[in-house]
Amino acid sequence: MGKSVVVITYSISVVERTIEKDLQERGFEVTRMADDPEAVNRAIDMTDVFIVYLPEEVFNDKDAARRLLLVSSEIKSAQKNLIIIADEGDMPDFKKAVPNIKSFPFVPRPIDMPVLLSEIEKECKNSERLKSLKKILVIDDDPLYATTVCEWLKTDYRMTMITDGKQAVSFLQANRVDLILLDYCMPGLDGAEVFEILKKRTETESIPVIFLTGAGNRENFSKIISLGPQGYVLKSTNREGLLKILKDYLGE
Repeated sequence: MGKSVVVITYSISVVERTIEKDLQERGFEVTRMADDPEAVNRAIDMTDVFIVYLPEEVFNDKDAARRLLLVSSEIKSAQKNLIIIADEGDMPDFKKAVPNIKSFPFVPRPIDMPVLLSEIEKECKNSERLKSLKKILVIDDDPLYATTVCEWLKTDYRMTMITDGKQAVSFLQANRVDLILLDYCMPGLDGAEVFEILKKRTETESIPVIFLTGAGNRENFSKIISLGPQGYVLKSTNREGLLKILKDYLGE
């Protein structure tokens, strides 16, 4: 992927045009778009770096805050980078209105282009590092637990989480991963059913699956083992224990 960035704007101001021009003069291909989650989703493969220029009034606009939440979620779930440009004094309000932007880097206004360029370069390097990591998909209907696991492992693996069995099956038809952590007990399409579907499909039959289970009784373990997964992990396992299991299995 070449030097490209997507700039998400709420209006076309002089400052935003200047940023775009400066980036183009430094060899970047710049695509400008509105804060439309669907458009951002379609642009995910265009770049590793998104930039959002936040005007002061955004956090007072509930619809704009909701769109920003959706946009940042799309970017985060795709493991792409989002650089936020805003007034330093407004950031506490932005973070209250849209909590998930806390994990993204922030560049204050007025813009110092060397600072912005340094941040873009840093995020591009981070993307290259991520591409070298093995991919793990966490399928669990408990978003808090799935998020915790992804946070535990994100330094060592490329993490994706899905909280619905049907969505996970659909995702895996188009996306390759190196390993799946699959919740055994889920509403709707449960872990055993997801496992059976994946093993019947050519594109997913070879993906190793480790079950996640909260029940530590012998009967539950016997049911899981009878399905033939690569293994199982108790949900009470801590970060160090889970990381050791994955590294031992993946030969790292």
